Amino acid sequence: MDIKCVVPMGSISVPCQDVRDPEDEPECRKPVDFIYKIANVCDPSLNPFCDSATIDRFDRVRNGELKDLMYTVKAGSDQLAPLAKVVVHERGVEFDFCKNKTVDTNAIITANTAPGFSVGICAAEASNYFTIGFTPDLKCKVAIDLTCFVVDDQGTRTNCRDVPMPRDDDECIKEVTYAYIVTNVNSVPKTIIALDRTREGESQDLLGFLDRYEIPPGQFGVARETDRINFCIPKIIETGKSIMSF
Repeated sequence: MDIKCVVPMGSISVPCQDVRDPEDEPECRKPVDFIYKIANVCDPSLNPFCDSATIDRFDRVRNGELKDLMYTVKAGSDQLAPLAKVVVHERGVEFDFCKNKTVDTNAIITANTAPGFSVGICAAEASNYFTIGFTPDLKCKVAIDLTCFVVDDQGTRTNCRDVPMPRDDDECIKEVTYAYIVTNVNSVPKTIIALDRTREGESQDLLGFLDRYEIPPGQFGVARETDRINFCIPKIIETGKSIMSF
């Protein structure tokens, strides 16, 4: 059994792990398609006792959630002759590609072999593991992520997109913090030589805000800047970011 996750985009499908971090919030949530290829791998040329097999159970566990997928196997497709295969799709799943998240999918099937010399129950298991969210440039191998939050009087952080509409006019203007998280996903140390952002047509050099320029493998540095936003006026604030390293 084999598992793949793809995002349908017109006439093509992009592997989930290759989807870039969307620039606009309305494009964050995307439908995905999990494709399961199930095969009866018994080869009659090697094993004269090969039998057909009937799939009687098909389950998957994704990030701890169990689901029965037998409904995806069409009637008649559950019986597999030797070397036959069937491809089934798990649709109706959406992921938020603006939030970094590890997706771990495990699937298991059980099948009964037809009456014959090798009567019994067989099982097959497969897994699919990937991370969605920002996909770093493969040449640079430095990932940059951005978060925006508001800190209240109690020190509680709230993501900017989750701040409720203020009830009083004197609560409209709030100070926000933008945190740019630069992660070295390479196997060797990286030196950051440029970090820039663009917001509402204004560019800003943030290299001097970075807490460290030499980043060991698997570790990160953070640059922070503050701004004031009127939360009583609904608007989309777009922030572009770019980085250079060697």
